[in-house]
Amino acid sequence: MGRAVSAHPSTRAALARNQSLLVAFRCCFWMHFLSAVIVPFYTQWAGLTLAQMMAMNAWFMAWNFALEVPTGAVADVFGRKWSMVLGAVCAAVASLLYVATHSLAVFMMAEVLFAVAYTLVSGAEDALGYDSLVELGQVADAPRLA
Repeated sequence: MGRAVSAHPSTRAALARNQSLLVAFRCCFWMHFLSAVIVPFYTQWAGLTLAQMMAMNAWFMAWNFALEVPTGAVADVFGRKWSMVLGAVCAAVASLLYVATHSLAVFMMAEVLFAVAYTLVSGAEDALGYDSLVELGQVADAPRLA
């Protein structure tokens, strides 16, 4: 079993609170609210073709692949919570870029920002949850995080 925290009770409470905060964060961040209306948004509001939509998706996935390791270093250097906060801010800015104009170039920039956001959060959230469980001596609960 893992070691239990012998720190101040407020530290234990903060570590335990991480689990419920992670559930809330995952619900908001990974819910993909936009996906329900993305095709009409691109085709009707933005005037893009399906080919342009697919090209943007490929662009996003390429940036996701390219940024996964460098953004992992952000979590290692500045901390997992800061990586997640920065990811959430990038996602918010990318969302604002989407509705700012009908420009394909702006959409492509937003896709890069979304890739930065997703890769900043990817892995950092799992690591934060696992680290909290280790500190609380509850490593056996780790499969519940997935």
